[in-house]
Amino acid sequence: GEKFTIQELMIATAVKSANDAAIVLGVNSAGSLEAFVARMNERAKELGMTKTKYYNPNGLPAPKYGKAFNVTTANDQLKLALEIIKHKAIFKYTSAKVATVKDGSDRDLSMLNHNRILRMNKYKITNPDGSEAVDGLKTGFIKAGGSSIILTGKRGNKRAIVVVLGSSSSDIREENASRLLVDALDALCW
Repeated sequence: GEKFTIQELMIATAVKSANDAAIVLGVNSAGSLEAFVARMNERAKELGMTKTKYYNPNGLPAPKYGKAFNVTTANDQLKLALEIIKHKAIFKYTSAKVATVKDGSDRDLSMLNHNRILRMNKYKITNPDGSEAVDGLKTGFIKAGGSSIILTGKRGNKRAIVVVLGSSSSDIREENASRLLVDALDALCW
């Protein structure tokens, strides 16, 4: 019986990786979970994501389909990220270090971004002018697939995207993604 706005669900999905919010957004946009998953798979094909198969919008194991897992590759996730960043409004959600929404009882619910590179000084990536480079995009974790991230950031008007899938821990994910993003931004800006 809880009620949330679309904006609150987008914040919860982007900042906190709220799996239930992803389901609600999908069902409400397509009429059913199955219809939304079909749209996801169709759009993946349109984007040339030839190695991707979705069973749900949140990436968790899908027991309804015989414990099937969503399947993808780093290259396919890069294709998806390139499409997502065309929609500049997404950065309103993905760049938030902390966000507050109302819970179902109209109380404030504060969330820390799961993207620790964005949020924590230990991992922070700054540009030569002192501005923060990282502004998104999405983290993920399931036991079977490890810790993953699609990380993006800007230096001046140049943007880099890195994809790290299947890390054994979030610390390793952050170390690898940070190093790759710094290297990519350095290469783009020289």
